Amino acid sequence: MLNIENDVNGLKIKIQDLDGKVSEIIVDYVSLSRVTQQNLSSSLNVNTAYSVNGTKVVGQRVIGFTPAIGTPLKNAFDADQSFAIGKKYKKDEIDALANALIASRQRIKALEDALRSHGLID
Repeated sequence: MLNIENDVNGLKIKIQDLDGKVSEIIVDYVSLSRVTQQNLSSSLNVNTAYSVNGTKVVGQRVIGFTPAIGTPLKNAFDADQSFAIGKKYKKDEIDALANALIASRQRIKALEDALRSHGLID
């Protein structure tokens, strides 16, 4: 009888321990079916791609890009800006075109920097 009591007490302790571990798992898990926001405290390694509703949003890194150098442009600019060019080129007209070209190249660099920092390109 004493042995049975000891066994029952031992089993109670094991059940309490398992119950605590199950409670920890319930609090700290990622669900496949949960629709509310979930958080991960560590990185997630994905072999192929991230998808949203079956649509690939991030895939493997595209390699082979050489980083641009110079100043990136993150400020606003007018994508529809037009440039007046007369029959005879004027320095201010050429300067306006050159400055727009520089701004475009700087914006391309800023976008490239963003893609590189997110790991989408190398």
